Amino acid sequence: MKHSLNRPSTGLLAFSVIFLAGIVLIFFQHSLFLKLKEKLEQQAKNERSRMIIGEMITRDLKQVEANFFRLPTSNDPKAQRLFYDTIFSTITRVRQSLAIIEKGGSIDYVIPLNLPQQDEMVTTVHFKPTTRERYILEIIDLRPKLVEIEEKTKTL
Repeated sequence: MKHSLNRPSTGLLAFSVIFLAGIVLIFFQHSLFLKLKEKLEQQAKNERSRMIIGEMITRDLKQVEANFFRLPTSNDPKAQRLFYDTIFSTITRVRQSLAIIEKGGSIDYVIPLNLPQQDEMVTTVHFKPTTRERYILEIIDLRPKLVEIEEKTKTL
């Protein structure tokens, strides 16, 4: 049997094909990993933002309730008007935020940081869902509390 020096053996050719297929598969897996990593990082960032926004909305609702308690103690019509306006504007903002988040929309939530003996600082929490994802958040559980507070505002 004669072997040609110019033709590689079948075993070497099969090995080369398997080796190249393995390299291509490794690059493909790496690109998938990078895409998945980016998506997971965005989801983790959104999770932190959702938690912060949920805490801020909870705080807003507690402020509304506190204003309800202050209303009867105030005899000044201007102060009462201020309490009314604050209650309604806060409820409107909370309702809008929840509606945007429920639909999976992007939201910037500005948090005033009232630090003692310092100028007021403001930070913005940005919530932007990843493509084609819709988030039904834990903070949507605040809806019953919002409904309860809206019932109280109807009496105003």
